[in-house]
Amino acid sequence: MNNRPPEPPHGNRKPDDEPSKKRPTTDGDPPPNQNAQRNWLIVAGLFVFLLIFTFANSGRSSSNYPISQLVADLRAGRVERVVQQGNNRIIVEMRAGNTINANIAPGSDISSTLAQDYGMSTEEITRANITYTQEDTTGPFIFNIL
Repeated sequence: MNNRPPEPPHGNRKPDDEPSKKRPTTDGDPPPNQNAQRNWLIVAGLFVFLLIFTFANSGRSSSNYPISQLVADLRAGRVERVVQQGNNRIIVEMRAGNTINANIAPGSDISSTLAQDYGMSTEEITRANITYTQEDTTGPFIFNIL
C-alpha cells in the first residue's frame, strides 16, 4: 500500500502557487510585506546611531575653562597632558582622571600663548606635556552625507 501523495503536475509547484492564481485574503487587504520588520529595524538602528553620535559629540563641547586656570593647574601639577586639536581647541587631561575641553583663539599655538601671554618658562611648558593633533572632522562630514 502506497501512502505517498501523487506527484504535482508542474514539477515541485502546486497549481495554486502560480503567481497568477494567488488567492486574495478574506478581508480584501493585500498580503503583508515580508520585509516590513527588517525595514523598521534598519530605521530604528539608524536612529539609535544618530542619537549616540549626537550625544558623543555633545560631550566635546568647550567649557568655560579659561587659560589662566590652565596656567594655575599646570603650575600646581594637576595637569597630566594638554592636547591642542586643530587650530583652536585644547583638551586638558587632569591627573585626577577627568578631561576638560576648552577653546583658544583661532590660529593660536597653546605653547606660545602660555609663554607670551602668561609668562610661563620653557621648562614649565615642557613639563606640561603638550601635544598637537589634527582636528576631528568626522561629525560635519557624516551630517553632510545624511
